[in-house]
Amino acid sequence: MTEKKVFQEGEMSPPEIESWMRYTWEMKQKTADRIEDAAKALATMISIALSFFWGILGLNAELKQLIDSKILSVIWILALIISFFVLYPRKYKFNPYSADTIKKMTEEMVRFKKILFLISIILFIIGFPLFGLIIFLY
Repeated sequence: MTEKKVFQEGEMSPPEIESWMRYTWEMKQKTADRIEDAAKALATMISIALSFFWGILGLNAELKQLIDSKILSVIWILALIISFFVLYPRKYKFNPYSADTIKKMTEEMVRFKKILFLISIILFIIGFPLFGLIIFLY
């Protein structure tokens, strides 16, 4: 049976463990940046999809009259606006001299950005069946 070594308080941990702990700590701190990068990519995809859809509408006068095309435009524009709010800096209350308040502020910011990003993704995905319906049935 292998024994696990338990490190006592004040004892140095091996460099491998220390580097992995530092890595996970840094990844947790960069979560908000990664969400913002994903929101930028999503905003680009939504803009391209809207441009493509509006280009198709411009070619077909009958599609312009459909209520479904207006609903799809509203859904995707709403998704685009929400994805921009992921990037928009909000004011958070925290004490710059307290690590606990900075950590809580960061967790609140990440939670808020994740919720907005998820809503934006859902709205964008909801638009695709409607897009297919508009294009292929009319």
